[in-house]
Amino acid sequence: MTKIMLSNGLRGKSYPAKYVKQCDQALENWAKVNNVQYELLHSFRPNQYEKEVAEHGLKVARIRMLGETITDELAMCDILALCDDWYNYDGCQVEFEIAKRYGKPIVFLPACRTGRQTADFNSTAEELQP
Repeated sequence: MTKIMLSNGLRGKSYPAKYVKQCDQALENWAKVNNVQYELLHSFRPNQYEKEVAEHGLKVARIRMLGETITDELAMCDILALCDDWYNYDGCQVEFEIAKRYGKPIVFLPACRTGRQTADFNSTAEELQP
């Protein structure tokens, strides 16, 4: 079974759990179109994030959580899936660069936040860099 890490920026989103659900659905749609059975590796840990911010402050918490995501999910995944506005978030950009440099396949999910529908699930990293 293919392990897919879903990367989505949540900073500033009013309802992060709803957005994560939309991204999960976009990934599920991609998997159906491409006939891929997958295990989802997800870095969305709202309770842990709140605890980290309370203990260490926002900047330290963001770096610590990114480090955990890189070692726990990105290192272990077969494919990195990026949600449509990934380029607006530092953590997603770092995850993209690491996946690209280490040769992990990258899938771009176009309809997470915006509701846009497109069949372009297979664009290359070079085509979609901001």
